[in-house]
Amino acid sequence: MKHTLSTLALALGFAVAGASAYAQTSTAAGTGSTAASTQTAPGAGTAGPGANSPDATPSGTMGAAGATGSAVPGTSAPDASGTTPGATSPAATDNQPAASTGNGESALADEDQDFLENAIQGSHAEIVGSQLALEKTENNDVRAFAQMMIDDHQKMVQEAEALATKKGMEPPTGPSALQTTEITALKALTGGAFDAMYVNRIGVASHEATVEMFEQASREAQDPEVKAMAEKTLPKLREHLEHARALNEKQEKQ
Repeated sequence: MKHTLSTLALALGFAVAGASAYAQTSTAAGTGSTAASTQTAPGAGTAGPGANSPDATPSGTMGAAGATGSAVPGTSAPDASGTTPGATSPAATDNQPAASTGNGESALADEDQDFLENAIQGSHAEIVGSQLALEKTENNDVRAFAQMMIDDHQKMVQEAEALATKKGMEPPTGPSALQTTEITALKALTGGAFDAMYVNRIGVASHEATVEMFEQASREAQDPEVKAMAEKTLPKLREHLEHARALNEKQEKQ
């Protein structure tokens, strides 16, 4: 039993190794070459053949985002129609780079991204572990604690996922690999052994680590919204920790 407890001592905390680094890709100058490529069509001295249908050429290539616009630079027919040369399609490409700057990247500092990722994974671990407790425990106090964990951490994870998405991250969809392994180990326990391990690890140990992580984020997070979320969530996490400690002490006396 002591061996199992020590095996899980590192489990279910939010300080999860291997938080993914979101690569910052620079795409600012990616589309600047298309306008220049259309300038290299000089010397086409055949102004005569297309004189009968001047309005067919400028409108035909409007739909493609990367259109070359080769119909526009007909330079040697100034008298054909003074209005057509003015519809210069290169101006349409000026807005392209700005539209692509936010794809797949987050402007958050690495530390803020790590915090959000670990917080989301940790809440998922609390939910999955507590759902397991509802299935296995016969203790009413443990059952009430587990239900509180599910209800509160579902709200927390929804808020954290929404903020991560807003900031350009892809939020995790479940516990970390380490947390999943440790929750699987809990499944092997039954009765009082399960209750003791669940309360001690998912209740006390993980919330001690979580409170510490949220306190650090409330002081040091660079993004104001990330910092505000940490500050808002801390009171509820501290409440969870106090409940878990009281339940743990009660179980030890039994």
